[in-house]
Parts: sequence; C-alpha cells; structure tokens
Amino acid sequence: MSARSDAGLTGLPGNGPLMKQFELDPSPQIDEAALALAVLRERTEVLAIKQRTLNLTSPVIGGFLVYLMYDFVPSVTLLSWWLLISVFDGASWLYCGIYLKKNISLENRDRWKNGQLLLLILCALIWGSSVVVFHTDALQGQLYNYVILVGMSSVCAIALITAVNYSLFSLLPAWVFFLWLGDAAHFNLAIGIVLMAVVFHLFHLFRRSANVYFTDAIEQKHRARALKKNLLDSFEKIKEMAIHDEMTGLYNRNFGMVRLQQEANRNNRHAENLSIVLIDIDHFKNINDTYGHNVGDTVLVAFVKRIQPLLRGEDTLFRYGGEEFLVILPNASLQVANLAAQRLRKAIESSALVEQPEAINVTASFGVSEFIGDESVEFRIGRADAALYDAKHAGRNNVQSKI
Repeated sequence: MSARSDAGLTGLPGNGPLMKQFELDPSPQIDEAALALAVLRERTEVLAIKQRTLNLTSPVIGGFLVYLMYDFVPSVTLLSWWLLISVFDGASWLYCGIYLKKNISLENRDRWKNGQLLLLILCALIWGSSVVVFHTDALQGQLYNYVILVGMSSVCAIALITAVNYSLFSLLPAWVFFLWLGDAAHFNLAIGIVLMAVVFHLFHLFRRSANVYFTDAIEQKHRARALKKNLLDSFEKIKEMAIHDEMTGLYNRNFGMVRLQQEANRNNRHAENLSIVLIDIDHFKNINDTYGHNVGDTVLVAFVKRIQPLLRGEDTLFRYGGEEFLVILPNASLQVANLAAQRLRKAIESSALVEQPEAINVTASFGVSEFIGDESVEFRIGRADAALYDAKHAGRNNVQSKI
C-alpha cells in the first residue's frame, strides 16, 4: 500500500536500543577463575572424602591392634592409646566434613590444607607411638605391632596424595625408638625404615605425576562442562534472535505469522472468535527524515512499550513491517477488536512518546478484521490491510474494519 513506508528498518543489526538482550558473543570465553575454583573444589572434595574414609578405618584397625596386643601390654595403656587415636581421627573426620559443607575459596585453600595436614600428622605420630608404648620383649607382640603399623602406612600411601607425610611421621617414632634401643636387630629395623622412607619418596614422585593427570582430568571435565554451557547459552540466544525482532524485542514477522496460523487453525477447530488488528504509525517517514533513524528507532521502541501493557495475556503483538505491527486477538469478535484498537489509538495520541531531542507525538491508523469460517491467513490479513488503507485515507489516527 502506497501510504506505508519501510523507513523504520535500518538494515543494520544491533542499532536498536533493545538489541543488547540478543547480542551473541562470537567467541565465548571460559571464566578461568571460576574454572580453577571448580577444579580446586572437586580435587579437595575427593581427597576429603578419602581422608574421611581413612578416619573411619583407623580406629577399627587400631582396635584390632589393641586386641592383638592385649596379652603383651596393660589394658589401660591399650585403651588410652586407642581413645587418643579415635579422638584425633574423629576431629579430622569432622574437619573434612565441615569443609565439604562449605565453599572453599582460592584464597583460603592453603589454610584449610594446612589444617588438614596438621591433623593427619598428629594421627600419624599417635600411630607411630604404638611401637614405643606397646613395646614388649615378646617377638610375637613386636611382629603384630610392626606389621599393623606398616600396613596402615601403606594404605595411606595408596589412598592419599599427602600420604608420604603420614607414612614418614607414622614411622618416625619407631625409627627413633629402634636407634635408641641400639641392638643389632633393632638397628637393622631402623635401616629398613629408612629404605621404606626412600621407597615412599619415590612413590610420592610418581604420585605427583599421577596427581597431574588426576587434576588434568578434573579440569578437562569442568572445561567441557563450561563449553557446553556456553554452547547452550549461545543456542538459546540464536533461538531468541530467530523469532524476535532485533530492535523492539517483539516477535518478528516470520514467527508472528506462524502464531497467527496456529490461532487460525485452532479457530477453525473450535469455532471461536479470532480477530486481528493491523497498526501503522502515521507519518513515520517524517520522523526519520527530521530527526534521523536513531530517533526513529527510539520512537518504535517507545511505541511498543506504550501499547503492549494494554493487551491481554493471550494476545500476541509482533512487528509486521517497518512501522507496522499486527495484533492477534483470540476469542475476540470484530466489535471487541474495534474497542481494543480504539483503546490503543487513544493511548498512543495521549502524550509524547519521546522527549529527546524534543517532545515527539505520534498517532497511528488501525485496520481491524475478524476471521469468518475456514479462511486463509493471507486473505484475512488482506482484509485488515484494506481497512488500514481506508483509515489512512480517512485522515489517519482512526480505526476502520472490514469483514
């Protein structure tokens, strides 16, 4: 129709005031700080869970050692040692539990780690003290004690990255005690402890390499998760861009026509009322020519904000062309649609849409039509278009309708 203009379309994506909500980052970046924190939390969580398991296991193994040594050591000494190891293992278990419920930050990780290490060393020293407090001349009792102690150290070496500290501190009291005893047999045991410490150290070097692979695996998992989230976010933005008008944020013409066809199909099935209102801003080309396209875009956005709150929840407003908009009114007869159009028309002319660079008042013309029977969407839009043409030629700023 000759009275219409497409001057409201700038042709340049991103010029509209509401376009920012649909901006798509061409190269989404991973938040490295957040990634490092996620890796730290999972690593420490895995170690905390392992340590808590050992804390529960330690009193059980300690109780078994007390049972084995019952015939060689006074029961008060055995019970006191077992209670001491249970208390410190319980404290370590609680400490790890508190961490698991808190969000550790990159800043306080060393403080938590040092506290964990201190409790681990204290537990190790108590275990190592068993060689001293459970000392007996009976070879069988000594074998019980040494085998359980070495076994406990080995279990920790397998389970924990920090196990070299645990193993060395658990064997340190035995090494000092054997040297203090000074006889050839215990001196040889002290040498054995040194050799075991060397093996633990070599094992620890190997574990460092394993720890790197362990950390890398966690990092790659979180990096893949972050990339997946970025892709999903980008996909959602693309979906939004595909169905929305970049400037006003309304549905675009393609998606709006799909919605109209859906409503028309539903209207045919249930024989309900369905009307449409075609709206055209009067003399919009003059706004672009006088103030420029940026101001014209601002007027379009303000126009949408003015009329959208006046529509019902089931109504659909979409941008049909440059300065043309189409409203789908389900369950609305021609009479109801005319009243709705008049309400929109009065709201538009009531006050200026924008105040800068000066107050700009606009009016709009309306073409209303109601679906009757099994009609095509194209035919009914044609009737609304004809009604809009009549409104333009009747002096604009009015509502016309056609059956």
